[in-house]
Amino acid sequence: MLIKLGSGSRGTVVYKGSFRGRLVAVKRLDQKLATSTLAKHEVDLLKQADHHPNIIRCFYDDANTYFFDIALELCHGSLFDLIEQNHRTKHPEFSKIAASFNKRLALHEIACGVEHLHSLDILHRNICPKNILISSAGGKSDRYRMVISGFGHCQQLTIRPTKRASCRLRAVQMAEGPPDGEPPRSSVGTLALRLRKISR
Repeated sequence: MLIKLGSGSRGTVVYKGSFRGRLVAVKRLDQKLATSTLAKHEVDLLKQADHHPNIIRCFYDDANTYFFDIALELCHGSLFDLIEQNHRTKHPEFSKIAASFNKRLALHEIACGVEHLHSLDILHRNICPKNILISSAGGKSDRYRMVISGFGHCQQLTIRPTKRASCRLRAVQMAEGPPDGEPPRSSVGTLALRLRKISR
C-alpha cells in the first residue's frame, strides 16, 4: 500500500512504498501532465549523477499508460521543512535532525553535490530548500546528509553555451522572474541566507 507523502509540480505525487525489500519514495508523474520524454530526461540525468552521497539515489523507473513511476531514496524531510519549522508533521527522526542541525556542514554537502553535477556538465537550475532533502548517513552513524533532488529542470551541456543559450540555462526562478519583486530563491548562496531562519 502506498502512503502519500506530498505533491509537486506537473502533476507529481510522492508516495512511501517499497522496492525489493527497501523502503523508498515513489515519485509518480501523471502521463497527461508530464510526458514520458520529460520524465525519461529527468531519470537519465539522475542516474548519471546518483553515485554521489549528496545526490538522491534512483533505484528504478517504470512507465505505463497512465503514470511514470520513479523509486527514489526515502528521506526524512526537506530543508524547507527545517526552515519553516514543519518538522512536527514529518518523520519521527526529524525532530532530532532539527535539534542537531549544522548549517555549515549542510551548505558544504550541498556545494559538494552541485560541484559533482557540474563535473558531469549538468546544470540543476532549481537549487532551493524544497529540493534539498535530508537522508541518513548510513551505517551506524547518527549523522544525516543533504541530498539534491528535483531534477525536472536539469540541463546537460554538450557544447560551450553562447550568450543567448546561457539565458535559457539560468535558474528557473530567474528565467521566469521572482514573484512580487522578491529576490531569486534558487542558488546555494540564497540557501545560505534562508538558513539564517533556523535557530541553531
